[in-house]
Amino acid sequence: MTNSKSPIISVVVPVYNSEAFLENCIESIISQTFRDFEVILVDDGSNDNSGNICDLYTTKDSRIRTIHKKNEGVTSARKSGWLESRGRWLTFVDSDDRLFSEALSTLIYPASQDNYDLIKASVQGFPNRRKWIHRKIGVLTKEEYILSVIQGTTYGNLHATLFNKQIFRDSSFGFDSTIKIGEDVLLNIEVGSRVRLALNISDIIYEYRFNPDSVISRKVRHPVYIERFYRIVRDIISVTHISNKENFYRLIDEQKYSEIIYTFFTTQLNYDQNFFSEIRHIIKQKNLKLKYDSSRRFRLFRFVFRYPFLTIIFKKTINIFIAIQNLFYCREPREFIY
Repeated sequence: MTNSKSPIISVVVPVYNSEAFLENCIESIISQTFRDFEVILVDDGSNDNSGNICDLYTTKDSRIRTIHKKNEGVTSARKSGWLESRGRWLTFVDSDDRLFSEALSTLIYPASQDNYDLIKASVQGFPNRRKWIHRKIGVLTKEEYILSVIQGTTYGNLHATLFNKQIFRDSSFGFDSTIKIGEDVLLNIEVGSRVRLALNISDIIYEYRFNPDSVISRKVRHPVYIERFYRIVRDIISVTHISNKENFYRLIDEQKYSEIIYTFFTTQLNYDQNFFSEIRHIIKQKNLKLKYDSSRRFRLFRFVFRYPFLTIIFKKTINIFIAIQNLFYCREPREFIY
């Protein structure tokens, strides 16, 4: 039986082959101190027991609904949940993660007090207990929020975030299907383009299951992928009503080139003279304040790039060190994602 009254919050949980953790995830949601919510479990074509677990909880709690669909990935599953949601507010929980008991209460309180379209709390890893607390805390305008996500001072994941449902569009889930790393960042920037005010808080309300051996953790973004990713970011900014877009474009270039420079020193990328010359030219541009400018590692990169022979030696040394480290920890070498 479904409640006739629309809930305040819709909790969307994309589910794919997560039977080992799914019950713990669902229990953490239904045990929230804030009670006026619905849960939409989106079974994205699981071939384990996840779908049956979803159906079982649907019979146990009237606030829970299940959608079964063919496997199309997490972005498609989130879109299905959004389309079926009835709440004014929307939040997403991954099926192998869990919410702390006060999570929804913590998020909905500022949402009910002020004119925010987005409230973003902080996250703790499991089992490593690492904390992800936004470096940018407080109230942010649309421009400030987008800049903060691009710069990484606001974490670009969807975890621990309460969204006004009205800021979503079909385009929020319509990015290039080849984007497999960073789609959460793109979604945050896209919906951020319709935010009036956002709020970042330091409260840790979400436990993220970190798996260092996951497929994504073993991938590194190829420069071609990085270029494509930031081209999409530029496209979003180009249709966003903000002032001083050139400042945004400059920041996007700074982030892009910073990532490309780090990629140059990965073991997966062979030394290429043309690529080296291009990066050397980038580093010499005094008008670019690259992301890692102040770090010791980046200062070392700047120095090394002055001398081609030193760059080759430095790169080979890093490659040998990483190869030994992978051998010692029995790790497979990281692979490029294009």
